[in-house]
Amino acid sequence: MKKEDNSSKSKLGTIFKVAIMILLCLLVLAILYSRYLNPHFANSTTINGIDFSNSTVEDVKKALESEDVTLDFTGDNVFTAKKSELGLSINEEVIEELLKQQRYLELRENRDNLDFTIDSKEFDLDETVLMQYAKSLPCLTEMSLVEPQDAYVEIGDDNLLYVVPEKLGYIIDFDKAYAYLKDQLQAGETSISFKSLISTEPSVYAKDLEENVQRINTMLDTEITYILNDQSRVVLDKNTIEKWIYQDENGNYQIDVEQNVDAFLSGLQKSVKELGKTMIFIKEDGTEIILPVQNGKENSIDIEKEKSEIMQALEHGEKFEREVFYSKFNDAYWSSNYVTIDIENQTVKLYKSTNGYSECILETPCVTGNVSAGNGTPTGYYEVAYKTINAHLSMYDVDVSYWMPFNGDIGMHDADGWRSAYGGNIYKTDGSHGCVNLPKKAAKTIYENVEPGTPVIVF
Repeated sequence: MKKEDNSSKSKLGTIFKVAIMILLCLLVLAILYSRYLNPHFANSTTINGIDFSNSTVEDVKKALESEDVTLDFTGDNVFTAKKSELGLSINEEVIEELLKQQRYLELRENRDNLDFTIDSKEFDLDETVLMQYAKSLPCLTEMSLVEPQDAYVEIGDDNLLYVVPEKLGYIIDFDKAYAYLKDQLQAGETSISFKSLISTEPSVYAKDLEENVQRINTMLDTEITYILNDQSRVVLDKNTIEKWIYQDENGNYQIDVEQNVDAFLSGLQKSVKELGKTMIFIKEDGTEIILPVQNGKENSIDIEKEKSEIMQALEHGEKFEREVFYSKFNDAYWSSNYVTIDIENQTVKLYKSTNGYSECILETPCVTGNVSAGNGTPTGYYEVAYKTINAHLSMYDVDVSYWMPFNGDIGMHDADGWRSAYGGNIYKTDGSHGCVNLPKKAAKTIYENVEPGTPVIVF
């Protein structure tokens, strides 16, 4: 009986040992499977920054090829595509190699929280797929291309200049864009901007034109009305100034101010001189008479002063009305001193300016040109050409003490050497050759108060 109990115990021990051995084998097999045969990545494993805990090689491949790539063509033209849609793929062998590395590190170094990186060079690129995708992008088709438009200037119905704003465009070269996309993908980029390849900007902006347009429009807004001595008007306004505008070789509007202001003033001068061929003279009794003006002695405008005024007015777009600035104006009342010769009354008067008022300081009888002989003294506005004393008048073969010519060989001089009487009707039958004969005393006074340029009014 005792012998049977010992035998039973021996069998139980054997069974227990076998069970222990089986468990140990299963444990070893489990460890070996985990380390060498498990197709899943361990917990806390990351690849390229992505958590692939417990993922298979196929899971990793699918996820990496499904990673989004952003293509930014500016504005609303932003597209997102998976790497696989762009022709990128990764060989499973690359991922399996990472799995082997993980098993080795876990077994030999007992490491966890492993972080792996797959270089972009490990991805294969199917250029056929990439080309098809690139051609499908609407922003890379010819229909999407828009040429930018430069700002430009046009003339409105009101003859003013207006700036037409620029328009942005959209220009991109397909071949360059494709090559750039390919390079960026092969470099592993997942956010790709094409902005550097896109041309949207025009070469001319509205702001580049506005200053010049404003300057020209200000000039066009100028209006100067000149009142001439016959009360007629000459106007410098938009109708004239717009003709000064031209387009240069680049199509830009310019205005030639200097040359055209000179031309305008030349025309104004011509009008003033034409009107200045006659003048209105008011006699002491208030009667107005029209007299011819000696050739070359017509009214004249002050060109330099007028030009300066016009340039300033154009700069500020001024509007005004006024008489022209005269450098010479044939109005005896404006002169400091002047002489009148009244043929009908055979009198000469000398006027001198005192406190801005011309006062007659001398009145003397005279003898003018012989009317019956056809030598009547011509009427009109003249000026003393020069004056001299003790002159021999060779054209008449006489000597005079005071000689003041004003119309060629016609002038004022003393005649006491051959005349004893002046005034009355002497001039009609016994007058001079055209000169104005004066008593010597009166001639002396006149000589002392006139200078070259002193007006002489004969009527």
